[in-house]
Amino acid sequence: MTQETPLGNRSVIDIQLLVDQKQLEEVVVLGYGTQKKELLTGAVGSVKMDQTKRNIPMLSAGNLLAGQIAGVDVSTPRGLPNSNPAISIRQTTSWNPQGILYVIDGRIANGDDFNKLAPNEIEEITVLKDAASTAVYGSRAAAGVILVTTRRGDSGRVKIEYSFQTGVDSRGKNTELQSAVQQMELENWGTPNRYPQSVIDKFKNIDGGWGYDQLASVWRTPSTATHNLNISGGTQKVKYFLGGSYTKQNSFLPNVNWQNYNIRTNVTADIAKGLSFAALLSLNS
Repeated sequence: MTQETPLGNRSVIDIQLLVDQKQLEEVVVLGYGTQKKELLTGAVGSVKMDQTKRNIPMLSAGNLLAGQIAGVDVSTPRGLPNSNPAISIRQTTSWNPQGILYVIDGRIANGDDFNKLAPNEIEEITVLKDAASTAVYGSRAAAGVILVTTRRGDSGRVKIEYSFQTGVDSRGKNTELQSAVQQMELENWGTPNRYPQSVIDKFKNIDGGWGYDQLASVWRTPSTATHNLNISGGTQKVKYFLGGSYTKQNSFLPNVNWQNYNIRTNVTADIAKGLSFAALLSLNS
């Protein structure tokens, strides 16, 4: 926390660090329940989703962790549609790294299930990084655990949210290409007389000897469009959240596209003191 101390005529200044009570009182989701940050003994990091983070144009939930938690490395995916980033927790580079354990709303999942989650349906992502915090999951959690809590409804009036995101990718600089004549002359230098001079002269009279741009014949401007729609509300005892998203990603290659649909319904009910019920349904295609 930032604090100001007047210097005055003092030659010695005693500074006492202040405690950020708000951060210490934050509740973190763990494998065995929830706990305040000030009581944690294991290595745990969390990212709480707010409207600002949900508006970040991300096609994969894994990219939401990039630069957010110490010890979590998120690598850039390939340029093809539906390419997921590689995630490692406190691991060095290896030819055969052990996979991370993913848990979504208490259910064991895999990396594809996690990356297909839409940012608008995520409430919090918690990363368990050491043996003390992952012990409850056993040996399968040796590489770390990523816990995901999806959104729940709030009591009150019905809330409807809609957002639309779109974007395009462009090449920063086009690679300089050689002409058809230059290519033939280069190959003749390595293999003499591969192309007779008559053939070279013929190409010199066609479009200045350049032939055609092979990259331009297949290149398409990549584009992305995402639609999100959420409906939430409820009473003091029963709350609901309904969310849906549609994403379409066009590649730079013709006919190489990707579409994804996400639908989620979360209903929670407080039946009695200390007893609650939850129905969590999701569909992804």
